[in-house]
Amino acid sequence: MTKKKFLIELAIVVLGVSIAFSLDSIKDSYKLNKQKRIAIQNITQELNKNNESLRQLISKQDSMLSNFNDTADIVNSTFTFHTLSIRTGVYRSIESTGLLGELNSEELIDILNVYEGYSTILELEKYLMQEVYTLSKSDSPEKNLKNAFFWVEQLNNNEKVLLEGCERLITKLEN
Repeated sequence: MTKKKFLIELAIVVLGVSIAFSLDSIKDSYKLNKQKRIAIQNITQELNKNNESLRQLISKQDSMLSNFNDTADIVNSTFTFHTLSIRTGVYRSIESTGLLGELNSEELIDILNVYEGYSTILELEKYLMQEVYTLSKSDSPEKNLKNAFFWVEQLNNNEKVLLEGCERLITKLEN
């Protein structure tokens, strides 16, 4: 075998290996992009379901607050505490696979902010339930009920802000 023929065969082998690596890289990139699209679709579905729960909760709280504001006799007002039921399974799954880190930074920040908002609402609910329980054991039910309704109103306002932010994120993710 001549030196020239050897170099030609070597160049062909190197070219073939380079093409194989390039194709493999393209395939991996395509696979990752497909996984990201599916993750965003699944997150969007989960956010939509959470938004529905949030809308229902806000509606119940608005009704309760409206009845409270219309009632002159605070002591006989009904205080029914409703809690938020959210889903985080898709988010946790995407987070555990590391796919969350593959999203662009703006999407990632927005998604993290929404799920952090859910956690904050849940913490506020826990705090409010403890406060309502404490208030129910005290000597001044009228004042305490006013305080409880005040905190429900604050929680309700935070939930509305979260809902608006989540709806903007869904619109962004769907485009």
